[in-house]
Amino acid sequence: MPDPDFAPEQLEKEAPSAKRPAEQQGPRSRVATAVKTSGYEGGSAKLSPDSWKPPAPGKDAVGELEEFLKKRPSPQEVGRLLAAVQVPLDEPAPKALLVPHAGYAYSGPVAASAYARLLRGGANLSRVVLIGPSHHASFHGLALPDTEAFETPLGTMPVDAEAIALIPGVRRSEAIHRAEHSLEVQVPFLQRVAPHAALVPLVVGQAAGFQVADILELLWGGPETAIVVSSDLSHYLPYRLGRAVDEETSRMILRLETSLDGERACGAVPVAGFLEAARRRRLRATLLDLRSSGDIAGSPEEVVGYGAFAFFETRDETP
Repeated sequence: MPDPDFAPEQLEKEAPSAKRPAEQQGPRSRVATAVKTSGYEGGSAKLSPDSWKPPAPGKDAVGELEEFLKKRPSPQEVGRLLAAVQVPLDEPAPKALLVPHAGYAYSGPVAASAYARLLRGGANLSRVVLIGPSHHASFHGLALPDTEAFETPLGTMPVDAEAIALIPGVRRSEAIHRAEHSLEVQVPFLQRVAPHAALVPLVVGQAAGFQVADILELLWGGPETAIVVSSDLSHYLPYRLGRAVDEETSRMILRLETSLDGERACGAVPVAGFLEAARRRRLRATLLDLRSSGDIAGSPEEVVGYGAFAFFETRDETP
């Protein structure tokens, strides 16, 4: 959920004085770092499955982030996760994926079960629309980054300026994206499975589902465009209860129901907005994997749920 105490305007005001790498100095950076939570393996059970929380404005955010990171994603790590997934040879390429966004030690295998579906046709993708929730910044609407590319240990992924020009009335904020992990943790996977694609990265704040759906419709495109929705499922429930809640949520997603709330998914608004667009386009949903941090690397006392879903176009998908 957005943190009501986080003020993007205040952070933007203080950003020039923060200790940042030389290429990120100034009010507008050319490249955004995209490795904030990828592969994080340390920390307490309650903090580590979800994300780093930025310090109060005026603190050395970069220094504290570097202390938080224990491991950055490597091409070998991403490749290993993808290679562990078996995809049926006759399965078509999905139009969209719904994937989790915890550190790779927690949700990496679940996310890989979805991204592996793009390996065969991903080289033909020229655009990926990536959408996820704001965990730290409280704001209205959706936000694009004020950057030209995302950088990870796998290289850089350009932001699609042509596609961004199609979106009316969406703010651009480096501060909102700097504090947000839900999109950035996806970039290394996308660099591996869609090496020629440009990115349309959208963080969702306080918005209605139909607003998200309308923007996705503008960016829908054809086979050159894929959509990736980033969200974890239930948070900090005991293992068995969390599993039951996540199974019910999965059935709702498979039925393309748009009535999700924040108790079921931290990305409830972007997920619901995408599901509205999926209903309009008559997509078919498939569950690929459903686990929690208790299955993978965390304590069973308080777990975070992770689901991977693929969405396929049908012959009558046009409205």
